[in-house]
Amino acid sequence: MIGLKSSKPWVRKLTPDAFGHESMRAALFTIIFTLTYATTAAQGEVNITVRNIRKITGSLMVGLFDSDRDFPKKAVVGKVVTVTGDSLTLIFKDLKPAWYAISVIHDENNNGKLDTNIFGIPKEGFGFGNNAIGRFGPPSFKNARICIDDHPVKTVLSLKYY
Repeated sequence: MIGLKSSKPWVRKLTPDAFGHESMRAALFTIIFTLTYATTAAQGEVNITVRNIRKITGSLMVGLFDSDRDFPKKAVVGKVVTVTGDSLTLIFKDLKPAWYAISVIHDENNNGKLDTNIFGIPKEGFGFGNNAIGRFGPPSFKNARICIDDHPVKTVLSLKYY
């Protein structure tokens, strides 16, 4: 047998000449091409339109969360944009395909947080993906999530104020 050597017939070891250089080159090219294509082709994009902005002051803090554990505390990606009108559209690109929950805060005074009264009720606007609303707090990850795949996704949410 060419390329196979063993003193024991039940054990076969491949020697360097078992595959020709061309076969190894083709296999290596296939592996590299597949890995490169898999990492570059599977990128998602989401266009988020935020409506019902009450005051044209401050900024919007928009976060995307990819797990129930981190929602709505630790976003995997986020943006802060200056409010310039009663609605804004933000675009997030190069996202890995997954389920993402969306959280938006209208930080009217630009202090970097959602201001609340002494009872914990928000004084500033907020919103979540699918316009989900929670009971006595944020909605669940499941209710606020959208699916991002390799096609652009558009979603619209309205801010809520108390």
